[in-house]
Amino acid sequence: MFFESFILFLINFIITSCLSPILQKFGSKLGLIDRPDFRKINKRSLVRVGGISFIVSFLISCVILVFFTKNNLLINNEYQNFFTISIIISLLSFLLGFADDLKSLSPFFRLSMQIIISAFVWTCGIQITNIDISFLRLDTEFIQLSRFISFLLTIIWITGITNAINWIDGLDGLASSIVGVSAISLGVLFIGEGNIQEGLVLIGISGSCLGFLIFNRYPAKLIMGDGGSYFLGFNLGYLSILGSSSFLVSDSFNIHTQKLHIFILIFLIPLFDMAYVILVRLLKGLSPFYPDNNHIHHRLINFGLTHDKVVRFLTVINIIICISSLVIIL
Repeated sequence: MFFESFILFLINFIITSCLSPILQKFGSKLGLIDRPDFRKINKRSLVRVGGISFIVSFLISCVILVFFTKNNLLINNEYQNFFTISIIISLLSFLLGFADDLKSLSPFFRLSMQIIISAFVWTCGIQITNIDISFLRLDTEFIQLSRFISFLLTIIWITGITNAINWIDGLDGLASSIVGVSAISLGVLFIGEGNIQEGLVLIGISGSCLGFLIFNRYPAKLIMGDGGSYFLGFNLGYLSILGSSSFLVSDSFNIHTQKLHIFILIFLIPLFDMAYVILVRLLKGLSPFYPDNNHIHHRLINFGLTHDKVVRFLTVINIIICISSLVIIL
């Protein structure tokens, strides 16, 4: 499976890196520009349609994976509609973000649409139904959730990951680097556990992030916009649920469990950033959607680090956390 993973990573890397300069010119001509404001660290106007390269490379990856499946190169055929559902989720999330890139949408409308898409994911059977707590060494190894709690927690998880990725996208190359490392870590984990399709999709997404990083690193020539960050966030959210399902044998029956503690570690930086920012806003009596300069990257720059040093620092920390998580798990 290493060969298939490498080829898929390489294909996504090449597609994204080749599309990025084309999108830069396209967006510049059409005036699809992200302009600086009081809370943005970047004071340059940048083309914000880089997310198109993610959705294009993803769709091509799905075609390739369908070919692999039909030729019996993949061993996990549990989800018969995996590719159809993946394409629908990816297109819906990208279009929501891209609409916000073209014309700024209300944060309440964006959140409402995120909840609707997440609810659709749940109705497709991609659900948090049981949580693995075997690492706590208690008498029980999992917590079984009611349908309502499953529905609620699935929506919170997917929308939470989506917004965490969107909010961490505040510096050139930061979100691309964070997601690139986290996605390949999840991909390796899932393939190691036999969830081949989900793992390969994540490795492909990692290739797209690193290909995009060529034009997105400081000083950026192109940014992914909300179309890109929403696409990445939704994919990480639903794939982490789908690919983490493992069979826990208990007496005479099997139960699907989700190891959410693993993903809290792998997504620790964006999740911590989002939780911290929301807490600070609430303590100040402000709306959680109120824009401010309390993100982790803002604070590190205020601490004295330069733009590119902040990105390198957080990326190295993320690599250490992800490798440590894989060592513990595997």
